[in-house]
Amino acid sequence: MAGIIKFLNFVFIGIGVAAGAGLIQYIFETKSLHKHIAPLVPSLWSFETKVTLVATLAAYISIFLMVHVLLVIVFRVIFGTNNPALREDPVPLKILTKSLTNSVEQTLIYLPLLAHWVLSHSADKNKHEAVLLTAIFLLGRVLFLLGYLFGSAIQLPGVRVFGLALTMGPSAIFLLRILGKAII
Repeated sequence: MAGIIKFLNFVFIGIGVAAGAGLIQYIFETKSLHKHIAPLVPSLWSFETKVTLVATLAAYISIFLMVHVLLVIVFRVIFGTNNPALREDPVPLKILTKSLTNSVEQTLIYLPLLAHWVLSHSADKNKHEAVLLTAIFLLGRVLFLLGYLFGSAIQLPGVRVFGLALTMGPSAIFLLRILGKAII
């Protein structure tokens, strides 16, 4: 049985990475999505508007993190575990706190790359990509959390890889672009 679970985890990891990369590519190639993000992208592309865009996108990520923290608080109240140092947390609460920790880690990787790319490397023709990649990043965080919860319930932690791929993809794209190696 353990061998089957290990095999299925590898399958989910492969599918998750491939599907995440495919979705990122699809979003970039789907021009109809660009009209939906147009209101978030400033028409004038100056240093001041770049800083404003980075701050706005960081605020959206902060909102996600705040909601995640509130979920942990609500679950602590529901399970009566107000002081985690005194006892073991129930599994759903452990998953929420681990997912929150991972989200903070991924945000600390993503935000500096976003800011550096927008402020130093973006141009008028690709300015919408910062919004697209941040939307993909946030979608990845939500799917990572759901995959974490679902994967733990069915004993297949590899299910969360799709969300992780959508999270790490934008960071990798920005990093490669900063290094002069654009892949998308």
